[in-house]
Amino acid sequence: MKYVRSTKTIDPQTTIVVCEGEMDSLAVEELHQAVDPLLADSASHLIFDFAKVEYVSSSVLSFLLATQGKAQGKAGKVSLVGASELVKQSFEMAALDSLFEFRGTLEELGIATPAPASAKSKGRVGRKEKTAPTKEERLGEEEGQATTAREPQERARDSVTPMSQRKSTEVQKLNPAPERRSWREYGAWIGIAAVASISLIVSLYFYLTR
Repeated sequence: MKYVRSTKTIDPQTTIVVCEGEMDSLAVEELHQAVDPLLADSASHLIFDFAKVEYVSSSVLSFLLATQGKAQGKAGKVSLVGASELVKQSFEMAALDSLFEFRGTLEELGIATPAPASAKSKGRVGRKEKTAPTKEERLGEEEGQATTAREPQERARDSVTPMSQRKSTEVQKLNPAPERRSWREYGAWIGIAAVASISLIVSLYFYLTR
């Protein structure tokens, strides 16, 4: 609905009809849909909450006047709550202001608006009671904190190379160990030496046999 936002039943005889906006002739149909079932039931005191109503047309005034008559026929009445000065002037210009009870708040009518029960229950459910930790829980927290504090130190110690290892590595880089050569690397020299020896023997043989 555009003009009738909601209805709130206070007791079997009292119901609040919350309205809003600029209530012109189009609002009358919504008012009928909301109010007629209430009057057909046991409701006799209708409270129209006009706190958010900006304007009322003559057709709405006629509807309220007819509703007042029906309510009085059931020994009830129509009350208007939170109406602005502009809305009150509309009743005054139509000479209807004396036929209705105007109040600033519901409390002035003796009606209190209790807080929703769901909100209270949610507050109770959402709030957890704080209890002191047990001895085992305190020990577990202390061990966890100690482990957390040791981890950076252990990582730093693991990342640092001992001084002896660093010196050994530097010495090895400066004085690399001699590499062992294989006998195959001396094969060429052995061959040259063998040829030279054979040539020397052949030359000596020819020299002696002459």
